[in-house]
Amino acid sequence: SYSSPSAITGQDRTIILGSAEPRINELFEAWNGKDYQKFSKNFNDEMKGDYGQDKFMSARNELGKLISTDEMRQLAPESDSPSVAVEANFIKVMYGTTFEKYPVAKYLITVNFQKYDNKYLIGGLTIDSIKSPK
Repeated sequence: SYSSPSAITGQDRTIILGSAEPRINELFEAWNGKDYQKFSKNFNDEMKGDYGQDKFMSARNELGKLISTDEMRQLAPESDSPSVAVEANFIKVMYGTTFEKYPVAKYLITVNFQKYDNKYLIGGLTIDSIKSPK
């Protein structure tokens, strides 16, 4: 059964971001530094299989450096950025971003976390182009 993501706000969001954001910041730094070891450090086993070094380097070379992770506020000034949602057993943390090679395009980066024991590991990562409203 497919469940649509439900937004997490307030205190719950703050608690989740307390654990997730340091890992995401590390992920973004590693993206910019082309450092796959650091990039994949908090991946779960499945993600390590799905998102290998080749895939990382080709995405990184295509998009260039991550310039901004604060584009959500420009698209929706009232929104909490990053936005946090839960879907099935994933916690999704979403950022509106721009990349160096396409500075006018906006992208949505979604990092999916799963909790193992008491640790959040990254179980998914998507980068989608956001179509600007015509």
